[in-house]
Amino acid sequence: MRRMPALFLLPGPGLARWPSLFLVAGLCTACAAPLQAAGCGDAAPVREIVWEQDCSGCPQGLRLRWGADGQAQLTVTGKARFRTAERTQSAPLPPAEFERLVAELAAAGLFALGPRHEPPDVADGRWTQWQVRCDGAVHEVFRREDAGPPALDRLDAVAQAWRRRLWPTP
Repeated sequence: MRRMPALFLLPGPGLARWPSLFLVAGLCTACAAPLQAAGCGDAAPVREIVWEQDCSGCPQGLRLRWGADGQAQLTVTGKARFRTAERTQSAPLPPAEFERLVAELAAAGLFALGPRHEPPDVADGRWTQWQVRCDGAVHEVFRREDAGPPALDRLDAVAQAWRRRLWPTP
């Protein structure tokens, strides 16, 4: 894994560099705000849940999509450098089952989590990402390696259990 320095200081004597640092931090925050939309409130129904798992050196990744439209998809993502192909399987997902999944994710704490959980000195490696789409909002949670609270372990276990339930054979 490639490691990155934790902090880059802007050149300048004494405290003169701090206004520039605050300006850069403010611009980065302003750019990132639309990508970190608030979670789905009680009034906004969940339309789609996507869970992805991959790593930079893995020959394949995994994407699970559960939709309120009654469909679930399992995609094994291929990578050209490993000459692996992408494969997709679909399965029916009755509305009651979709609501059960939403309730499991809420109970495991997905909607209470912040958008990013990653070690400050790791730039690549294993990662997972959740995306929950609602009417007018997207709640995203990204995790690299094993960073973040234990709730993320529970959420990944929920995703894997649902994968095995809908697609018992790999």
